Amino acid sequence: MSRLAREVSLSSGGFTKLADRLAHKGYLARESCPTDRRVVYAVLTPAGRALADEAKARHAALLREHVLDVIGAGGVERLAGLARSLRDAARAGE
Repeated sequence: MSRLAREVSLSSGGFTKLADRLAHKGYLARESCPTDRRVVYAVLTPAGRALADEAKARHAALLREHVLDVIGAGGVERLAGLARSLRDAARAGE
């Protein structure tokens, strides 16, 4: 759960609230780690997986429409390079 919070740039508490809402709606289940009682995994339910797949497809369509169609393939390559640089710089600071 802590790792997911970091990945989406939320505080641990903020992610816990989000996870609570997703669990309440039936999209997420919490599973204990069999080897470490301190660890709790957030696991998508089948409904959660369907919602994530739908969101991913919609997100990709919007990116194609609002980014790729606007800046073209060359612009996307430059943008990807910049994004990698930002990612690498963020990881170096961890």
